[in-house]
Amino acid sequence: MSMYIISLSLILIFAFITFFFLINLKWCVETIRNISSPRNRGGYTKLIQMGLIALLAGLFTIISFYYLLNGGTVDRVDIILTVVVGWLGAIIGKFFGERAMENLDDERKNYAEKMNLVLDKYEHFLDQAFPELKKK
Repeated sequence: MSMYIISLSLILIFAFITFFFLINLKWCVETIRNISSPRNRGGYTKLIQMGLIALLAGLFTIISFYYLLNGGTVDRVDIILTVVVGWLGAIIGKFFGERAMENLDDERKNYAEKMNLVLDKYEHFLDQAFPELKKK
């Protein structure tokens, strides 16, 4: 009997969370658009990380329901430690992901500056070698 009460309470909690999410769907969509905006540096990385965190929470929920309904012998500490390690992995991934994106952005800017200098050099050379092209 107590397993059914726990199952019912979990279902009601997740139904409430789903209902709350649906009520605030417009806000959630606007927030996701702001996160993934090109003006927001590293926005796509944050969006992917949020998706992975949501996936992790969903898998935890599914695993919890499975072991709750099937009554298998699983140490609850193992499940909790798995989730904690997953969260730590997400946090560390966020830190290194942002750092990697910053490095890529700096490298792209340096490459663009070098290419602009090379193009200016060739443009100056063409102007001196073929002044008639500049007249047209």
